[in-house]
Amino acid sequence: MPGMVMAVSGASNPVADGPAGGGRCNAHGGSPPPYTRPVRDADALAADLRARGLRVAPQRHLIYSLLADKPNHLTVEAVHEAVVAAMPTVSLRTVYQARHDLEAMGEIRLAQVGNGPLRVDTRPERHSHLRCTACGRVHDVDVDLSGLVLPVEERRGFAVEGAEVTFSGRCPMCAGDPQGE
Repeated sequence: MPGMVMAVSGASNPVADGPAGGGRCNAHGGSPPPYTRPVRDADALAADLRARGLRVAPQRHLIYSLLADKPNHLTVEAVHEAVVAAMPTVSLRTVYQARHDLEAMGEIRLAQVGNGPLRVDTRPERHSHLRCTACGRVHDVDVDLSGLVLPVEERRGFAVEGAEVTFSGRCPMCAGDPQGE
């Protein structure tokens, strides 16, 4: 079906710009409306990590703060860019480890949204996405997939556990309809 792909705080924030970041759209500026729940605040996450015996360095705290403040389907690389803007010595490995810890805690998941890179999704429960093919903005949407059935002959031996859907098209701003009508 065309347009559908089957899949899964700060001042200046380089993460919020452009398709790789998944947040604000360079094509039409402005911040996206809230469309996903943020992870718990950085202090609550830090306390939980300490309770699990994990160390929370300032770099990790900054990463958690960024994800709590900007829950907009960022790539790990975009998170790294934003963190480096505030703390130039933070390595990409540190960001990946923080992502791994948050995923293990059930705070985030990695989502494949279309054909692009994996994105950090701060809404770990199953849901679908809308992705603008012009600016790359991604929105969470709740869609009833209970009627979606993969016939047995098409499963190729897979034990299907779920489905994720990404709807693609042009957002209202890129389509020239800022009111979304």
